[in-house]
Amino acid sequence: MSGTTFRMPRIDWVLMIAVLALVTLGTLLVWSATSHREDLTGGDPTAYLRKQLVNIVIGLVLMLIVLATDHRWVRIVAPLIYLGSIVGLLLVLTMGTTVNGSRSWLQLGGMSIQPSELAKLAVVIGMALWVAERVDVRRGRAAASGDNGGLGDVAGMLLIAGVPAALILLQPDLGTMLVLSATVLGVVAVSGAPRRWLGLLVAGGVTAAMTAVAARDISE
Repeated sequence: MSGTTFRMPRIDWVLMIAVLALVTLGTLLVWSATSHREDLTGGDPTAYLRKQLVNIVIGLVLMLIVLATDHRWVRIVAPLIYLGSIVGLLLVLTMGTTVNGSRSWLQLGGMSIQPSELAKLAVVIGMALWVAERVDVRRGRAAASGDNGGLGDVAGMLLIAGVPAALILLQPDLGTMLVLSATVLGVVAVSGAPRRWLGLLVAGGVTAAMTAVAARDISE
């Protein structure tokens, strides 16, 4: 009589240790930067530390849910996550709260939500699924011409990233935009895109960043 065995999910322990180290360092920095700021904490030096710990717990719960979920569900929920991030970014532009000059936050109950963070996840998943759907086509092209990717692959990924990127620029949130740009470049790089496209993306990203900084300085 055969019994049912439980298989532990495969975990990249190097990545896991790196994440835990960053979370620990980030928590210490949050506590160090806010514990003495009575104007922020209202006299409670651990106020922001507790918020950070709550966020960590939420993140750990979400991580466990993802680990326990069949990865094939990602293909099903990915479009919903992407559409949800777009809706959130649109809501920010109409009813968001302005912090440090950027309209980036939504106030829901007693919580502050930044839809651009969800957009980062949605863009990565969307680009990865786009590449996965076209992998057979790309392999066939590589076998025939020695090329690892093409304009169609890169254009599709940039289109997926371009819509939320444009909405983030309208906030404007230059910091988040720079992080998203670096993330997009990384995904394009590991997708096997030709180096010429990577060079063009880097040049375009630097130009866009310089333009955004110049426009912000002019508006101020």
